[in-house]
Amino acid sequence: MADSLCQRPGMISSENQAFKFAINFDAGLPQSVNFCLPTHSRMRPSIGIITCMNPIKLAYCRIFVSLSAAIIVVAGVGTGLFAQPAKTTKIVLAGDSTVTDSSGWGAGFSSLLSDGAVCVNLAVGGRSSRSFRTEGWWQKCLDEKPDILLIQFGHNDQPGKGAARESAAETDFRDHLRRYVDEARQIGCKPVLITSLTRRRWDENGKITPTLSEYAAATIVVAKEKNVPLLDLHRLSIQQCNAIGPEDFQEFESKTDDGFDHTHLNDAGGLLVGKLVARELVKILPEFSRYVDRAELHNLPPKSAGAGGE
Repeated sequence: MADSLCQRPGMISSENQAFKFAINFDAGLPQSVNFCLPTHSRMRPSIGIITCMNPIKLAYCRIFVSLSAAIIVVAGVGTGLFAQPAKTTKIVLAGDSTVTDSSGWGAGFSSLLSDGAVCVNLAVGGRSSRSFRTEGWWQKCLDEKPDILLIQFGHNDQPGKGAARESAAETDFRDHLRRYVDEARQIGCKPVLITSLTRRRWDENGKITPTLSEYAAATIVVAKEKNVPLLDLHRLSIQQCNAIGPEDFQEFESKTDDGFDHTHLNDAGGLLVGKLVARELVKILPEFSRYVDRAELHNLPPKSAGAGGE
């Protein structure tokens, strides 16, 4: 009777599903164990108690099963059977309206990411490097605990925007960026400073007249000072606009009652500039390349052919 009890299939419980085994006996001693392994990647097997009437055989059973289970666990670790799911990389966007999903490059950029990365766009229209913090938006960025934090300001820091938003390029604006970089690093995040997307002020020759140069220059200074990755979107977007030209670029601009919006972007423009941002990010953060289809980054609309901004 004792032998028959010991030869019954036993069961070891795991967190999510059963870990089954059957012990084979010869001359009253355990000879082999047949395991039924589930494929669940998070299984954590634990050794259960085998019911056996004979104490000596019970001890043999426990030792034999423990050794067999240990071998399988080691093999599972080596083959990835018990591997945890890959961590998703979180990218957070901080900026003004030219970064938002509705009128900037945020949605276009997000659409290019693979399943291994997720983008949280916390850019807010009308905000400057000053008001983004004072209104609590920067803290929301930190609360997301991102792996990568893309930071672009300048448009609303310029004179004429009011005391609640203005920041002088030579002083306050730089200080705000320094704090952003320091605080992002304090939570283990990798900050990337981005110079402002250009306004499209065309001259008589159909070329861009820059209006944000001093803020772009200030961003570059802080990036060098803090040894932080820099994405010079101001320079790249000027090159892109000059290559496309004022008439053809209207395809990528938002429309207003008075004509075209030469600051913001429509959906096509958001994707165009989003690809520009992603292409440059691959260069300055090589690890980012695993999250995008690099061939798709160079798939540009006909009117923008040759306007990759590179």
